[in-house]
Amino acid sequence: MTMCTRRATTRWATCPCDRCRRIASRTTKSARLGLLPASRSDEAWAELDAMLARGWSTAAIASACDVAQPTIDNAVRQRERTGHATSFHYGTAEKILAHGEPTRGEVSSEGSRRRLRALAVMGWTLAELSERSGLHRRTLSTVRADDSEHVKVETAATISALFDSIGLEPGTSEVIARDARAKGWIGPLGWDDIDDLEERGDAAEVTARRARRPFVDAIAVERVVEGGRAAPGAAPELGPSERDAAISALATRGHSNGEIASRIGVSIRTVLRHRNRLGLPAYAA
Repeated sequence: MTMCTRRATTRWATCPCDRCRRIASRTTKSARLGLLPASRSDEAWAELDAMLARGWSTAAIASACDVAQPTIDNAVRQRERTGHATSFHYGTAEKILAHGEPTRGEVSSEGSRRRLRALAVMGWTLAELSERSGLHRRTLSTVRADDSEHVKVETAATISALFDSIGLEPGTSEVIARDARAKGWIGPLGWDDIDDLEERGDAAEVTARRARRPFVDAIAVERVVEGGRAAPGAAPELGPSERDAAISALATRGHSNGEIASRIGVSIRTVLRHRNRLGLPAYAA
């Protein structure tokens, strides 16, 4: 007898056991007869955009929603190519709306970076964190230094568990703590929700970091906005502030995410994440 693996949150079972196959069959017939509400496709796309904006890969989204990865891949790819969002099947929309946390794939490294930097503020060295977490020191250093945009789900979960365990305990190195504070890194108590990419942390810390932030180079922004596709090697001249300004200007002019990504020299998902953070529509009308 096949063990049932059906999620209790959805009637659209993918489990092969006899009971779940009967449930899925009855639900499919009800949908065809119009006995179920219309597919919540628009709501599902809004939720999918929120997951993409959080830096979840399509593999991570598929695992969180308990759907096949090609379903997510094809839908996202088609919308990026045509600008048209296809309608999700009733069951797929329900699964997206009832999603959990990802179990595979990649997620944004920002939450992990904030945790590692907060631990540095508390005086924890990379060697100590590596010993306690089992993660290689080089991996921890790469994430903390903003050298990676995404991390594996397993790595993020390990760093999160480590932070929950020792986040409020003082480390052994005052030198590390002093250096972290000098860089403007925010400690564990400086976040309301450390995983909220929209949050900027404690206001005093943010003010100090903004004072050290270089001014926006309007000429560099204008060159990218007016000059079409970015020339090889041109993208690095845009810092975070310039990139935000360029995305805002190009989005206001109605450029697609693909065009914006091409001009700035970043991925389409990076553009989508920036648009979400800046409060811009996910796609041009």
